[in-house]
Amino acid sequence: MEPLLHFAIAFALTLLLGLRLRWALALGLVGILPDIDVLFFMHRSVSHSILPPLSLLLLSLIAWRSSRLKVPLTAISLGWASHSFLDLIDDYTPVLFPLSSKSYRLVFESNIIIGSRPSVSMSLTTLEKPYNYGAFTYLDAPLFTASGLAIGLILITLALSVYYGGPRSLVKRLLLRKGLPRKNADDEEHQDMIQGQKSNRS
Repeated sequence: MEPLLHFAIAFALTLLLGLRLRWALALGLVGILPDIDVLFFMHRSVSHSILPPLSLLLLSLIAWRSSRLKVPLTAISLGWASHSFLDLIDDYTPVLFPLSSKSYRLVFESNIIIGSRPSVSMSLTTLEKPYNYGAFTYLDAPLFTASGLAIGLILITLALSVYYGGPRSLVKRLLLRKGLPRKNADDEEHQDMIQGQKSNRS
């Protein structure tokens, strides 16, 4: 899955859970972190295993008395786990490494028939194949696609809208707020000019 989608989904989930914006930004980056394996000419490698984030989640439960550790550990584990899960439904991923030497993929299929006899059928299948450690000689996957970019930006915008209390508040924060200080500065400069003219007359 594309890096932007990993970032956007972790970012949006964090804001919808009520955490602060800085946490959402941090967890968005954590959502991309497992793909750092491409720097070592590997992809969907051991960094995509679900065991490290589960270990962090266990540590957060052990450290339940320390809020300074519990919140960061829980947040990081969820951001990391979201990457592994999203890749699991996208392609073969070694989510159980090193407990299993296989890569797994979840395939969800649904079929809706609208006619004289409407019907709905759904199925969830787990596929597996031997794990090859994700080694590659060259990377031919796109960093982002047009559809991925659109979905990612929509998710980020919707999450920020909820966080700031609606689209109108978000627009004010992102656009109008930049013009307010300049306007106030112009007003102050105008007032100073008027005061200077009055002092010169007197």
